[in-house]
Amino acid sequence: MKIKKWIMITILIIEGLFSCTHVQATMFTTLGDSLSVGWLPEGIYTTPYGQYAADYLGMTFHQSSQASNMFRKGYKAHPDRYFENLIKNNKASLKEAEVILICEGTNDYNRDTPLSIVKENMTKGLQLIKSYNNNAFIIGVLPPERWLPNKRYASGLTTYNNQGYTLQDLRITEQQIYSEFNIPTTTFKQMGFHYTKNKTADGLHLKADEHRNLGKVVAKYIGKQSLHKQYNYYIKISNDAAIYDNLGFTNQVGTAHKGDLYAAKEIYTHPNGHEYLSLYQNNQWIGYINKDFTKSTHVKIINVNNKYKNLNKIAVSTSKLNTLTNTSGF
Repeated sequence: MKIKKWIMITILIIEGLFSCTHVQATMFTTLGDSLSVGWLPEGIYTTPYGQYAADYLGMTFHQSSQASNMFRKGYKAHPDRYFENLIKNNKASLKEAEVILICEGTNDYNRDTPLSIVKENMTKGLQLIKSYNNNAFIIGVLPPERWLPNKRYASGLTTYNNQGYTLQDLRITEQQIYSEFNIPTTTFKQMGFHYTKNKTADGLHLKADEHRNLGKVVAKYIGKQSLHKQYNYYIKISNDAAIYDNLGFTNQVGTAHKGDLYAAKEIYTHPNGHEYLSLYQNNQWIGYINKDFTKSTHVKIINVNNKYKNLNKIAVSTSKLNTLTNTSGF
């Protein structure tokens, strides 16, 4: 009996530790070229933006090996870097991923891959990804701006390559392909990261310290893709948990303590696989919290002349009851 008792105590302690500080890790993976793996012109690698984004989001990060381009013959020395082979080589992580970010194509522009080949092989690649995982949230990031050193750092968006197309033409082609698979597209600039030449080391590759900044922007963008609906319940905090002012979790604004009560207006299903509640107290929005750290009181928020009913069903102290009674403006 003593052995069983100690086993039960140990299990409860371990469960308590994990429930206080951790949530189940989900996977974020990126498929891209040298930019996405953090390559620098010095021939070294820095922590890539994807790792920073995953850290903010509380996700496990899987970095695929470096891709080259869509065209198999474009990089004979490294056949594993051809887009389709890259996907096959990362099959296991792609099958497990909740979020997949793809940023491909700039090498095709630079190495004069015909647009018809880009379209054909990108289509094959996306079909393969979908066959591995049709439930993941996939983001198609269109090729970032680049400035061409051999052409006095002219912008690739308006400069024609030897195949007669610009980087902007490539973006349009990729956007059309992504749309056929119902994959949303964006650019780093649209996400909120202003990709300028002075942030790069050579006209394309970001400087090491800019990867962290881009990672923060990517995390916020992914958080904004959360699906939400009305929740409208009073909730009680079951374990101490961080409160954030955005669903990219880049800025903690406080801590909710065990036993605290809040009004939760909306619930968000995050691309990372977890649910988050939007909290209010004293007529003010507080922030977002992981639902795993809360318990519903099963008392709905009912606003009648700025007063809420059914509060007597919550077994709380008078002070906390007054706090909830004064909550309005939802």
